[in-house]
Amino acid sequence: MSAEVGQRLTSSSRLGDVAELYAITWLWDEGFEVFYNAGCTGAVDVVGIKDGEVSVSYTHLTLPTNRE
Repeated sequence: MSAEVGQRLTSSSRLGDVAELYAITWLWDEGFEVFYNAGCTGAVDVVGIKDGEVSVSYTHLTLPTNRE
């Protein structure tokens, strides 16, 4: 018997959430201070600052999907 557990990542909103969190942790690993939009709308999703300069900003992040 096979059963799936948990929520599937099918929603584009959920994929965007995952992409933002992935980007945030990657930027931290690269030495950035990271700030993100706490709401679901806004001009910028994530901002990264390194060495006192805004170096990175992302809008509408998405992850590639492997759908058949």
